[in-house]
Amino acid sequence: RTKFLRLKVEAHRLDRNHWFIDGAFAVHPDMKSHTGAYMTFGKGMVNGASSAQKINTTSSTEAEVVAVHDNMPAILWTKYFMDAQGYPMQPSVVHQDNQSAILLGTNGKGSSGKRTRHMNIRYFFVADVQERKEITMEYCPTDEMIGDFFTKPLQGAKFRRFRNIIMNITEDENGPVNIDEIMEIHYKKMEDKRDNTNIESKDEQCAASSTKVSQECVGGKIQDGKKTASWADVVRSGTHSLTAFHTSTTRTIAARYSQLTSDVE
Repeated sequence: RTKFLRLKVEAHRLDRNHWFIDGAFAVHPDMKSHTGAYMTFGKGMVNGASSAQKINTTSSTEAEVVAVHDNMPAILWTKYFMDAQGYPMQPSVVHQDNQSAILLGTNGKGSSGKRTRHMNIRYFFVADVQERKEITMEYCPTDEMIGDFFTKPLQGAKFRRFRNIIMNITEDENGPVNIDEIMEIHYKKMEDKRDNTNIESKDEQCAASSTKVSQECVGGKIQDGKKTASWADVVRSGTHSLTAFHTSTTRTIAARYSQLTSDVE
């Protein structure tokens, strides 16, 4: 029923491309993660990838950082190739649905917390490339992350929607497809989510959960409206001392103990 479908590529502009990169954490039998990537200049896929990561990662945040790093050769090659053809490129837009991974890819070691401190420094090459203005990273809500198509066995309406976007399909097995409307809704949802989401508020989301500690949290926590110092804060600031760090941590533990005691009573 679908053998008649064909990939059609259209470029809205040749000076800006978009990459949607996703990492599926520990999905293989050997607990390695999987990388998926999709690149477009407007409509239709120009470059795509789906491959198992070569190393084991210990969190979904790390898997996402590795996914971006694994695709950096293709991202940079595309930019340099277009420049050589006489089409100077603006920074490539890299979309990700993990806010902690965006922080690591933007700030490098400066945003590394206790759960990411072990990561190899080479993965912060992404931060260096972004500092050189060759890429820019933007948050993409999970429901609009086209990279999921290359990492997960999607089904139903979401599979058909992503397939139609990737292949720029105007008619599928169910009849005509208004691809322009689908693309407009797709980018509108991403824009609305970016406007309503501050990527630095991830710590607040982690602190709001009293039942678990998310592995996505990077840096200090929010306690009573105040941000406690993280180890990265101590290292970055010469005015901080280990004593201040431990004092802050002790106060956080004491406040948590008091909260748990009141809950029991």
